[in-house]
Amino acid sequence: MCRQRRSLAALGPALVRWTRVATSSPGTDDPELIVAHLQLRAADRAGLLPGLDSASPSLLRDTVEVALRAGAPAVEVVLIWPSKEAPLWSAVALGSAASLLEQLPGALLLVPDLLGGATRRDAPGLDANLDVLLSTLGPLWARHYQVLALDLPTRWPVARADALLRRLAGADVAVCAWEGEPLALERQGWRSAAAVVAGVIASRESGRGLSVQGVNAALPPPRYTAEDRVALLSPATATPPRLPPELPLVRVLAQPSPDGWRARVLSEPTLRRPHGAWPLPALIEAKEIHRLVMATASRFVFESVDDEQAIALSLGLRRALRAQIQEGLLVGPSGVGPPDVRAFALPNPAEPGLSAVVSAQLRPWAAQVSLRLAMRPNSPPTLDVV
Repeated sequence: MCRQRRSLAALGPALVRWTRVATSSPGTDDPELIVAHLQLRAADRAGLLPGLDSASPSLLRDTVEVALRAGAPAVEVVLIWPSKEAPLWSAVALGSAASLLEQLPGALLLVPDLLGGATRRDAPGLDANLDVLLSTLGPLWARHYQVLALDLPTRWPVARADALLRRLAGADVAVCAWEGEPLALERQGWRSAAAVVAGVIASRESGRGLSVQGVNAALPPPRYTAEDRVALLSPATATPPRLPPELPLVRVLAQPSPDGWRARVLSEPTLRRPHGAWPLPALIEAKEIHRLVMATASRFVFESVDDEQAIALSLGLRRALRAQIQEGLLVGPSGVGPPDVRAFALPNPAEPGLSAVVSAQLRPWAAQVSLRLAMRPNSPPTLDVV
């Protein structure tokens, strides 16, 4: 415990908050775990993070560095120091991060060590770890409009990748994978491809509505591997996809350039249904719209139920979505004009309330947004995505 506290002290201003969580009776050797929230804003600050394995490169530190180099203005990190009673991939340990994750609505979440460490080897227990993660934190992500980005280990065969994608089908998840020459994969494929995508998306800040497909980002120096001289002396040829093109993967190409190694985003699908309709930037923007609608609705929970409040609700929803409307991201359901936003008073004496309907199209993806909002006095609002 003293060692963990010294590690926390070394983080300095990067430490936002931390807490202790009891996992067993106080008389045991390891009665509690520690969970901390950090914020890093410069790539060289990633060295503050504790290494996960001293025998190999720290995937944690490297993931933060990759995201910052790709353009993210800041990276939020949630660290868990497990206890003997609550090992890392247990429901208790993962659940301890819930209170910190709740403070990051709309975040794109990365778990770079979920499917293997920095060496990216398949190992027993990974399926169980994924099950615990999804069952423990999945409902929280849905409530707080968050999207999960996972890394597909470079050494996984096609059948293993396909099984993972089928298992996650329909979820608000993007699975990221490296593409490139074999030597490039040996040198850069151990890193988090999801960190590249997250950094590129975060770099846009208010410049939403843009695809990240084709965007380039700088990579840190590669891991040393023996060069294949035959490949170096052979004529350059186009590299075929490492994985079948029909797999819905966010693909990132690693390749050398005169000014260092670069990564280029080749595709951006997510696993949300219908298949192919929700690229990652579109899904993140749709989640933000849901968050704005619910935040507006929460202010009307304790209001009276009448036509005046219905009009106020309709105006409030339009104000909340003003930025998306002015930027041309949110248009009418037919692709022209403003979104259709309507609100109604339901003066039923047995169950009075307010309701609202938002019908729109999210551009440039032509994704339909159809929301139904219901509010009852003294109850949380409910949102149905039609």
